[in-house]
Amino acid sequence: MLRGMTQGLPDWTRDELILAVDLYLRHGEQVPPKGHRDIVELSKLLRSLPIHDPMPSDPRFRGPGSVYRKLNNIHTSSPDYPGARTKGNRLDGKVLAEFKADPERFRRIAQAIHATARTGPVRVPDVDETEGEQDPPEGRQVLVQHYRRERNPAKVKAKKEKVLAEIGRLECEVCGFDFATVYGERGEGFIECHHRIPLSESGVRHTRLKDLALVCSNCHRMIHRGSDRLTVEELRDLIRR
Repeated sequence: MLRGMTQGLPDWTRDELILAVDLYLRHGEQVPPKGHRDIVELSKLLRSLPIHDPMPSDPRFRGPGSVYRKLNNIHTSSPDYPGARTKGNRLDGKVLAEFKADPERFRRIAQAIHATARTGPVRVPDVDETEGEQDPPEGRQVLVQHYRRERNPAKVKAKKEKVLAEIGRLECEVCGFDFATVYGERGEGFIECHHRIPLSESGVRHTRLKDLALVCSNCHRMIHRGSDRLTVEELRDLIRR
């Protein structure tokens, strides 16, 4: 069996779990009956989201039965659950705990995912390099060769310019790596930009410069590696330890 697959089907992503936990909490932390309308509707939504590439053709993929089982996994993942736990993964309980700790934020995220699913693919607009609410929003789904989250390149440029003005160099906020110091002219002005709140969670929104972090390629990949994303501060502490 391939890693990250269950009986040939992809594991649930964080976006999908946020939607499932939202349904679970709306039902008072109870699993609706099998075949409930809300389960069927969530199944339809999950099967329409362009999250997996390619989209599985297996009819079991995120079907009502699959959604019902995942809700049970979420239900039994709570530390307060008194009975035996069903077979899920640790991300079930993690997303549930995060959602319950900040329900307003995660409800907005769930609503944004719903809204993004309704808007469908869009063209990339011209970007405005000013900071503020008139900026083009980020996070809409854009059809290139596959769906991705639309990003505003002007924000990256503005973030780099702000950091350069403040400290005079572009260094990784995690490990301090400076591409210009190591690679000379070839590395001048180069560094990657990380969204502290992933666009896959936030949906369509206006990104502020403080929502961005400048990181080297290695640290950027380490932040996103695995199902549990680290914050910039968590990865920095990990390196120091």
